[in-house]
Amino acid sequence: SGGSNTPTTTISLSASSSNLYADIGENASATFTITSKTDNLVIDSAKLTTQTVNISGISRPYELFDNNCTTGLNDNGTCSFKVRYSPTSTSQYFSTADINIQVGQKHLNTSLMGAEKTFIYTSAATPANSITFNSHVNPLNVRLFDSDELNYTARIQNNTTQSLSNVKLLFEDALKGVKITTTNNCVDNKACNIASINFSPKSLASQGESNSQGTKLSLNFKLKQHDLSYNLGYLKFTSYGKQYFINPLYDLGENIPQPLGSFITFIKQLSANSIIIGTTDGLYFSYDNGLSWHTLDQYHTSISAYNNTDSTSFVSTGDTLLVYDYDTQTGLTSAIKAYQYNQNSKLIPKGEIIGIFLNQNKDKLIIVARGGIAIDSYDKSTSTITKSLHYYQVTDLSINYIVKAIFDNSKWLMLATAKKGVQTYQYDNTNNNITLTHSYTTTSINEKLPSDNITNISLYHAASPTNDALFISTIKGLVAASYLNGALSNINLTDVTYPFTNSIDIIDNKWMIIGSQLNGLSVGKYDPSTRKISDVITYKTTTQPSLANNYVTALSRKDKTLLVGIAKSGLLKIPFNSTSASSKDFLDMTKVSQYTQTPLLPPYTISSLQSEGNNITITTTGGGVCTASTDPQTYQLSINNCYNTTSKIKLPSNGVTNALFNKNQLLLGFDNGLSIAEYKDNAITNIHTFLNTHYISSIAQKDTTLFIGTTDIGLILAKLDGSNLSSLKTYNNPVLPSDHITTVKTANNLVFIGTLNGLSIGKYNPDSQNLSNFTTYNASNILPDSQINALAVKNGYLYIGTSKGLVIAKYDNNKGSLSDIHTYTTSSSIRLTNANIATLSLYSNNKLIIGTDSNLLMVATLNADNSIKSITSLTLPSESYTSIKSATLLGNKLLLGITGGNLLLGEIG
Repeated sequence: SGGSNTPTTTISLSASSSNLYADIGENASATFTITSKTDNLVIDSAKLTTQTVNISGISRPYELFDNNCTTGLNDNGTCSFKVRYSPTSTSQYFSTADINIQVGQKHLNTSLMGAEKTFIYTSAATPANSITFNSHVNPLNVRLFDSDELNYTARIQNNTTQSLSNVKLLFEDALKGVKITTTNNCVDNKACNIASINFSPKSLASQGESNSQGTKLSLNFKLKQHDLSYNLGYLKFTSYGKQYFINPLYDLGENIPQPLGSFITFIKQLSANSIIIGTTDGLYFSYDNGLSWHTLDQYHTSISAYNNTDSTSFVSTGDTLLVYDYDTQTGLTSAIKAYQYNQNSKLIPKGEIIGIFLNQNKDKLIIVARGGIAIDSYDKSTSTITKSLHYYQVTDLSINYIVKAIFDNSKWLMLATAKKGVQTYQYDNTNNNITLTHSYTTTSINEKLPSDNITNISLYHAASPTNDALFISTIKGLVAASYLNGALSNINLTDVTYPFTNSIDIIDNKWMIIGSQLNGLSVGKYDPSTRKISDVITYKTTTQPSLANNYVTALSRKDKTLLVGIAKSGLLKIPFNSTSASSKDFLDMTKVSQYTQTPLLPPYTISSLQSEGNNITITTTGGGVCTASTDPQTYQLSINNCYNTTSKIKLPSNGVTNALFNKNQLLLGFDNGLSIAEYKDNAITNIHTFLNTHYISSIAQKDTTLFIGTTDIGLILAKLDGSNLSSLKTYNNPVLPSDHITTVKTANNLVFIGTLNGLSIGKYNPDSQNLSNFTTYNASNILPDSQINALAVKNGYLYIGTSKGLVIAKYDNNKGSLSDIHTYTTSSSIRLTNANIATLSLYSNNKLIIGTDSNLLMVATLNADNSIKSITSLTLPSESYTSIKSATLLGNKLLLGITGGNLLLGEIG
């Protein structure tokens, strides 16, 4: 020791973090480093003696690990340890570890704060203490016009026993036009208005495009002197731009408050608050127990199957499999991938997909369709189907038609068939193939079915495997069988004799709920040991209480509520009581609530818009046709009448492809023919249908001659005589480049015919009523691509929209040939932002409106020679507007038809 100063020993502590954030099922950790230092002490030859280190004050949900202080301090007087924070479903949102560290006789105290990082409930297990942010609206979507202003109060519910101080609500990214005023505290067990948000779109300074702005919110506050910051969810502000003023007249795709009153194909509960509903009109999902609903806007088609894992969903729309990511906090979907049979028959089996299953490791997909089974590799990290491993057609399996599929215990694939009974296959997780293990038909050696025609199967797992049961719906009634590891025994008909049982649920091992196609909703007592059903009571249209329809399509339940899908009547919520003495008292039919809605426009892709003066027809791909009118001053849209296959004036199909006004007639193209509708005062009074075996893709007219495009036999010339239609002649391949016509336009005596394999221009002779002198253009001569999606004609110029670019050319009135050709792509000098063109509209004399297959709209300013001078791109104000399918002019405004049933009115600046 040098000098007279007394040696002083101190210990200090440094930590990688003092606040740990993790969700249930996750963990977070912090590293602590202890340093011991002795001042005024010089050791010449000996190393510092290692001192004992004791660490205390760490308990669940914290744990000590990677502790290298167990043998004391290192030679340099340091050691480190880690503390892991792992919240559970029973943990508090806020917990503190008060850590005491003893080195020799020296003590040092520190604390570590742990907190769950999200406050949006994403699972059925809700922690006891919580903070919620505007939980009745999630996600919150504030949608305004640019002249509006909104004051919004942000509110949190503090259900903790701790007071919060210095409370602030922050945007992750600063947003112009938004002002936030926050309070200072929120006391324990109270609801607090923590912030006032003023949103003024005028302050957003829109320059030539719409604004769609949103941000994640974070809540900052102090608790026990710790500064905490938590993600609260997604708040979206949408304003509609100034230069291109876009007003949603009917915006059904983005903000559907409830699922439609349509045919519900299945109901699935993801959590206590999350409901997924498949319908014949699309997929609907709610993350707040039905208070708000979302949908896949571009897929308003019939949903046949659904499955999900982690944050990925699998949905089938007919023969197409959709794979998409979803955010459990906001309900927003992203990264949608579509796989179709006709694109890769090895990845996707033939026919409507009825089952989507994952193997135990979640890296293989078993896809069951009506016509076969595919087993594919699945990449969990990218949510992508990567490779076909095995593919089975129904003929390979010696069956004819698959009705229903069940995949039990990641091992047993059970198939219900139309004529071959029930078949069980064992899935080999190593070789990724299936092998037939059991077959049950009317001719089985041991266990026989009463019928080989199976309409449904439902597997019930009881508390004991010996009481597991498979219920089989046959055309002779409901069959019950004992089930164990893919095998059936004791197959017997039950007393339920109606033939079509759609769904079965067994509650508390003693109540059976049965939904059928013809006999409504039934409740009975269930004996798991004998699989017998007794004391059956049925609710249908003729009973009291009654159902609106005898067709029950699907069943599900959560807590003490039964969810029932009723054909054309939406989703019913019915409370039940498991302690009831009889089946009659099990369902409380006096407290039935309903999710259903009949909007003014059907939520389908708008296939065409036609305007004549103030009258508009709106055709959709699955919801029929609506007639509408607009106010010439305000452009307010009024839906006058809608027609479909069930309306008083019945359409031949709900798939309406296009429309054309013709004096007191409305010509309608369908996916199964063409109709001439008598039309007066925005109403259809009578309808006559022709060509009912063909898909009509386009209609053009010159005098009394119709040019009708089909997707299978080319172009039909027909004579219109009052309400009668007579075919004159058909033109197809090889005269035309393809039999699949996409669009037809006329000008003078020229007919412009767009196909999937090029453009054909023919000359029409009104005297002989035929076409001749065809000229064809495709990718081998002047077009960037041979697929023609849209055509427009004006003032001697033809505008050609393809899947890879745009061509503007002058046409010869006599020969039909093209000259002065200008081509525009994503790589041309005047560049298209998106080259996959869906629709073309001419506005004034120098504006070309270009709709694309995305939510991108382009406005081209034309030179005197109709070449493009400049292009302005506009992103429509919502990511749900995924494709501009049609457009028409209303005076000086543009009406756009969007995927998902949206109509937007645009003013061109």
